[in-house]
Amino acid sequence: MLNTPSYLLVVDRDEIWRVILSFYKKALLSDSGCLNKELSVQFSKETGEYESIDAGAIKKEFFELANNFICDRLLEGDVKQGFIPKRLGVTGSIINYKVLGVLIGHGFVQCGVLFARFQTWVYSYVVNPKDTDLLKTIINEKNIPLNAGTQSLLVIIESLRSANTEEELDSVCSVPENMERINTTQWGLVDQICLKTKEQLITELIFDELVRKRAEQLNSIIDGIKFIGLSEYLKNYPDLMKHVFISGEEVPRLPVFSHGIENCDTKKDDTLITIITWFKEFVNECSTEVLKKLLQFCTSSTDVPVWGLKQPINIKFLPDSEDKQMPESNVCFHILSLPVVHTKKEKFVKYILIALEHECSGFSAVE
Repeated sequence: MLNTPSYLLVVDRDEIWRVILSFYKKALLSDSGCLNKELSVQFSKETGEYESIDAGAIKKEFFELANNFICDRLLEGDVKQGFIPKRLGVTGSIINYKVLGVLIGHGFVQCGVLFARFQTWVYSYVVNPKDTDLLKTIINEKNIPLNAGTQSLLVIIESLRSANTEEELDSVCSVPENMERINTTQWGLVDQICLKTKEQLITELIFDELVRKRAEQLNSIIDGIKFIGLSEYLKNYPDLMKHVFISGEEVPRLPVFSHGIENCDTKKDDTLITIITWFKEFVNECSTEVLKKLLQFCTSSTDVPVWGLKQPINIKFLPDSEDKQMPESNVCFHILSLPVVHTKKEKFVKYILIALEHECSGFSAVE
């Protein structure tokens, strides 16, 4: 997907936001060719020297840092539920959202993953912004972030939902502030508000807050994605891309580790066969959070590129020794080495989980 030669980007960790805006605005205005080259990143030190040479992990770190900065400034929500654009009054220039779109696409092209995860309805809008009927079936008030600007709307929605008679509904709508909020939507003065149309009104209020008030930002994100050439990929492979675009979508389980499980050399040894069986069961049974940690333990990334890993995860076995109770990994070569000293599955799983908890600090992982 990339042309050669590579493009070197030197980054000061304390100036990530400035680097993002400078690099991507330059690409948008005059130098789009840099986006088609293999990106190599170097982080600079205060001494004027550079950190280690980029073999792929530093580039991933750059995109992770860049998306964290952009999420803080342009998006709201959380990792579990997913992110949505902030309303414009809070975020300044609309071009920053186009930069976000380019960054999203660039990170995907370079690393095969998307580092900013969105709510489901945002993905549907990006794929087909004209399908408002579909959007209205996806959104609900849980998608609306709770803040000073949305608190009154959420109170109105809760009041409408609690109204079980026409009198109660009239009482909610007779509050001037509530009716003023309703009139800012496209509900219209001629549309009757009654129990029969109550859910439609609630949907209209939610749609107005989430979609209409963020349409300019969303369209700018789409423009950025189009600029880097990712939009056709989204439209042609919507289900495939959904897994990397939406928060909460699971990492594929056995397919990621199947090569290692099927090709590891058990030497027809009963102990090694038992160990690999326990590991296969562990992969199938563990939570998504643990699975991501296991993937990070083996590859340094919590996500699988949509086109697959450049090299498969291989599984080996550690010596049968009491000082080898935890798994070890070599992330450069995607090698996972499993302990064979355990005679109980519970203990085998326990020490895998301990190793994964310490992974971020480098415990038991070989770089």
